[in-house]
Amino acid sequence: MIKLKESTQFVNALYVKGSIGDDAHDRFKIENKLQQLELEECAVEAESIKKGWAKFFFPVCQEVTMNEALRRRINSIEDRKEVLSQEWINEVEKIEKKVEKQQKKKSAKK
Repeated sequence: MIKLKESTQFVNALYVKGSIGDDAHDRFKIENKLQQLELEECAVEAESIKKGWAKFFFPVCQEVTMNEALRRRINSIEDRKEVLSQEWINEVEKIEKKVEKQQKKKSAKK
């Protein structure tokens, strides 16, 4: 819901500048309206399940979404850490091999 509100400003700015055409802007407005209607339907359904639930529904959904996004970021950091650790090990091994070759050359010359 927040991203939808944020993107509306950008899409409108693009439309005003002429970066997107009437068709794309009209499609966006229609999709935006459909999503708003879906959200209103969810609020009505939440209210029908338990009285007063609708006012808590969207904040809870937002919190769950933010937690999931944070979890994905943390997991991607862990994955990236593993990749970078392996790259580091590979680079260290390359450097060690170069150093060994240079030491063998020096000792062969003596």
